[in-house]
Amino acid sequence: MRTIKDVAVVSQEVLRGEVFGSVKIYNVDNPGKLENSAQRVLAITYPTQALQQALKAAAERFAGKRAQGTFVFAGGYGTGKSHSLLAIYHLLTSPDEGQKWLAKWGIDLEFPRGIRVVVSHLLDEDPDFAWEPVMRKLGRDDLLAKVRDHPSGAQIHALLEEGPLVIILDELESWYASIEDAARRERNLNFLQNLTEAAEDPQLGLVVFASLYGRNQELLGRLGRERIFLKDLGVAEDKVKVVLFRLFEEIHRDKARPVVDAYLQLYADLGEEAAIVPAPLDVYRNQMLDYYPLHPELVNVLFQTYSACKDWQNTRGIIYLLSGVLRRWYEERDLLLPADVDPNVSEVHDDLYQLGPQLLARALEDMKRTKHDRLAKDILATILLYSFVPEMAGAEESQVILGCLRPELQAVGGVNEIYRVLGKVEANAWYLWRLDGKYVIRTEENLPVSINARAARALQEHGPTDARLKIGQLLAEIAGGGANTFIYPLDQVPDSRQLKAVISTRYLDDEALREEFYRGLEWRNSLIFVRPKTVGDLAGNESFLLSAQRLLVCEQMEREVSKELLPQLKEFKQREESDLKGKLRGNYGEWMKPVGRGERIYFLPKDCNLNVAEILKGVKETYGAEVLDEAILTELEEAGGRGKRFDELRLAFLKLLGKPILVEPDALRDRVRHLCNQQGQIVMERGKILYHKDNPAPVNFAEDVILYAMRYGPALAKEVELEKREEEQGKVV
Repeated sequence: MRTIKDVAVVSQEVLRGEVFGSVKIYNVDNPGKLENSAQRVLAITYPTQALQQALKAAAERFAGKRAQGTFVFAGGYGTGKSHSLLAIYHLLTSPDEGQKWLAKWGIDLEFPRGIRVVVSHLLDEDPDFAWEPVMRKLGRDDLLAKVRDHPSGAQIHALLEEGPLVIILDELESWYASIEDAARRERNLNFLQNLTEAAEDPQLGLVVFASLYGRNQELLGRLGRERIFLKDLGVAEDKVKVVLFRLFEEIHRDKARPVVDAYLQLYADLGEEAAIVPAPLDVYRNQMLDYYPLHPELVNVLFQTYSACKDWQNTRGIIYLLSGVLRRWYEERDLLLPADVDPNVSEVHDDLYQLGPQLLARALEDMKRTKHDRLAKDILATILLYSFVPEMAGAEESQVILGCLRPELQAVGGVNEIYRVLGKVEANAWYLWRLDGKYVIRTEENLPVSINARAARALQEHGPTDARLKIGQLLAEIAGGGANTFIYPLDQVPDSRQLKAVISTRYLDDEALREEFYRGLEWRNSLIFVRPKTVGDLAGNESFLLSAQRLLVCEQMEREVSKELLPQLKEFKQREESDLKGKLRGNYGEWMKPVGRGERIYFLPKDCNLNVAEILKGVKETYGAEVLDEAILTELEEAGGRGKRFDELRLAFLKLLGKPILVEPDALRDRVRHLCNQQGQIVMERGKILYHKDNPAPVNFAEDVILYAMRYGPALAKEVELEKREEEQGKVV
């Protein structure tokens, strides 16, 4: 693979890690500093359109062909204002070096020799009044002593007695903005107005150069918009050329063409439906060649980001950043993409830190979480570059692809691999958001994503035990029933006579019910077994387990998150719990009615909802009065003349499958009394006392009373029955 090193010659200052960026114009008089050397300064100066236009206008002014004598470079931090002023200083004060530089770039201009130039870095010198350093450096302390409110027009003219003069005022706006005293501000404004008015007179030979941000309208107004030549370097059209000029000594465009063509073919193969290039391919090809070895997407996002960050260094900041990126990759990459701005590289990290330390920290955290996917780092690095400016934050899907896609990636799936990893990153990066169709990294935690990622990790590292128990807890809450509701197999179901509702997470068939659940139980008929409608184990369902684990994560995070995030967290938890409960509820259910007797028990599923109260109501209706009466009489018929104690009868109903399930504790007692007192179908004996229809049993009859079917009852009972029949027959006769 052809690399950047094969195509371009990286500048020595980049290779040494000694990129000169921040010009300090006050060092022009310091022989040990680069700013003092005309040769070195002009060697790193690119003739931007703005600088060329300013130089041409200045030359016309010196030749008496232009009235404007004040030239202002405007723009934000790092746009090259001070650098442009420093270049002009050396072009004027070192004419031989200046002419070499002009000739090198094919600029047909010539400046008069012997021009006096005075430079004042106002922010560094911090005078009370802007005219003070100018007059002192010109040796005119005598004139300075005569100034009253501000230098008059005559006093400014006196500065020109020894010939043409150029005054350079750097950081004018920053210095002016620091003046708090209104009277002092006004005096300085009056001087600047007089100065620029004097510079309009071609006969005086006065030229003023200044730099400012262009935000202070009061200052611009007093300078006189109509009197000044103003160039905004923040919108200069050749900023990319400046960056390439500073990073590379030479770029062989002919060698770059095969590299660019390989990428263009890659984009073309995607077809129109998956078009990701923001311009026609032939236009984009020319742009890629012009910007090589910087991908147009990298250039665009960097300039958008640095231009929008008003307190950072614009073109200078981009040069710093890309010099570190180049040192890392120029021997390995054929083209620099947004993905190559890797914050894990220390130098790159330091520059990105200036743009947004918190955002950078969040991106690095997410890179660690997704480190097992090779492309995840590239995807997050690309998105990070689009995330620094809130007003335009976010990378479109096509920008993510352009930021990561290389020809060699085709061997592992190309665009499809990017889509695959992007999906995984979106599911696991805590600070990655998708807003209005764009991917953006934010300092706020994306709760749905982070909660899901924490939950998935917890399941992987610690297993599903806690999540299964959470599912059981939710099932118990849905079902109700209080202390007598148990979730099988998560709860230990007590083997007791008390009626219980057993909600199974598993679908058990007849054999499993008999062999796995009922075998070994004594009080088999004192419970109602409810199973899901679907085969499987709900507490083993991966989706349900993940959802339950998310709820556990929420419970943990409620003790940790900030007050600002707590309402969002609670809303998420409520929505998640409601959704999971709805899904669990939708899987139920069937309560299993035991049918048959002895070893021939099978189970008849009866539809039900997951509501213990409703289930009990349904069971009670299933085993109504007639069913209970029939079961009681069957037991007594089988007992014959031996009869059956009431407490033994109840034990049979509580223990033996196939008997009616006693939903209400007194249901059996009530039906026995009814069969004795109202129906006259049974006799109850306790010692010498017999209870029958003519001698009704009391409500609280004893537990040890013996029950008989009428035809097997004691003799007295038979006699009474016989007498009754005879009486009835006599009445008939």
